This record gives sequence, structure tokens and C-alpha cells, in this order.
Amino acid sequence: MIQIIKNQCPKALKKYSKKRGASYRDMPEDVKGPLRISLLEEQGFLCAYCMCPIYASECKIEHFLCQDKYPNKALVYGNLLVCCTGGEKKGKEKHCDSAKGNEVIACSPLDPACVESLYYDFDDGTIHSSNGDWENELEYVLKLNTPKLRQKRKEALDGFIYTLADCWERGVDTSPYIDEVNGPDINGKLVPYCGIMRYFLKMSSPGERRQM
Repeated sequence: MIQIIKNQCPKALKKYSKKRGASYRDMPEDVKGPLRISLLEEQGFLCAYCMCPIYASECKIEHFLCQDKYPNKALVYGNLLVCCTGGEKKGKEKHCDSAKGNEVIACSPLDPACVESLYYDFDDGTIHSSNGDWENELEYVLKLNTPKLRQKRKEALDGFIYTLADCWERGVDTSPYIDEVNGPDINGKLVPYCGIMRYFLKMSSPGERRQM
């Protein structure tokens, strides 16, 4: 999970939300389509929670504060994220929004303090928070430490470390690979699972202590 900085509300959603009787449930595709694309672009085409790659053809719009308990937030752009399907279509163990459902949580990719509290176990890819409440939400509500997600993060980190080591051995500049992890490419896409790689770079910086 990395911090998501919201863009301006898409014009189509802004216009639609002002209509009498407008609802998310009845939102037409000519509004939902641009909304979906806007969310994907601001998130670098990664799931808001697990950071797997997502696409317009297979993703879901998530209400951070659920519609059932917060109906007044249903069309508020600042409350909307885009997520992976979280295993719900494949019969796998659910995670992200598919596991969260209508639970109200405080751990949010929109909150800088929450993102700053996150750290990873480099040995197995587990994500943690230094805040006990947020740690429980990561583990038991969002279920971000399923075996599959831990493996994906671990593989991403191992590949990144191998690339850096290979560059050092050959005397090649590593900055393009580091830049790739820290920002989107020319198509606006972020590297999948870049959160653990950014944390590795942070802990590898002078003055930082690796947390295990």
C-alpha cells in the first residue's frame, strides 16, 4: 500500500451527482467509465490495497466508507478507490475490498500517517503497521497477508534486489531502476507491489535501520 493522492473529481461524476435522485447503484456507464479510468490513472493502475496490477476490464470501484453505512458518501470522489477483484471470481481466499465488505476501517491509503506506519518483512513479504489497530485491519479485514500476496511481494522485492545487485556488479547506473519504482512510467503505470521495494530503499538509506 502506498499513499494515493486524489485528483479532481471527473466532470461526468460531478455533473451526475448534482442530479435529483442520483445514486451510485443507478450510475450510467458514461459516468462510471470515466470515473473508473480516473481512479486507475491516479493509482498508477494498481489496486489501492494489495498493489497488484489492475485494468479497466477487471477491477471494482471501492467505497472506502461503505454505501450502506454512509449513503451520503456514495458519490463523493474523495471516498472512491479502485481495487482488484480480490479472489471473488476465482473462488480463492478473498482480500482487499472483497474481504473488507462493509467493514469500516481506519487504515487508508489516503492517509499519509497510515502509509508511513507500514513496514515489511523482507524474508516472506508480510506487510505490517506499527499501529496495532491498523495492523489488525491489514491482517484480518483487508487480509493483505494471504500466502499468494506475500509471495507476490516477496518475488517483486527479490527481482528488484537482483537487478540492483547485477547493476552494481557490472558497474551500471541503478538510478533508472530506482526511479521506475518511485514513480509511474510514460504510460502512467506504477510497478506492481512497489510499496515493499520503496520500503527496502528507505531502509537501505544511510541512517535507516532495517525492520524485520
